[in-house]
Amino acid sequence: YHVLLHGRYNRDQVVDILRKRNIGCKWDIQAIHLEPAVGSNNIILPQTEQFHNHGMWLPFFAEITREQQLYVLKNLSEILFSLYELVPISSGPPRLVKVF
Repeated sequence: YHVLLHGRYNRDQVVDILRKRNIGCKWDIQAIHLEPAVGSNNIILPQTEQFHNHGMWLPFFAEITREQQLYVLKNLSEILFSLYELVPISSGPPRLVKVF
């Protein structure tokens, strides 16, 4: 399942903590225009960069049980709220944004 974290969070840190809790997840898309092979620093794609920097995938498969889903959500909530305490408050409480 795809989520886009608020910019206040370090997505890589959230993914690392989830993985340490045995929750399979991964980073979102790679922004191809930022790769050295493209060879241009003049391309600006803010939405792509937002997903590149803050998007992540949570476990999503046909056999996932309700208990597993709740475990993932419980852990993600705990992580976001614990990290929220460490981040300067500027734009409201943590929230997940659904992207379809």
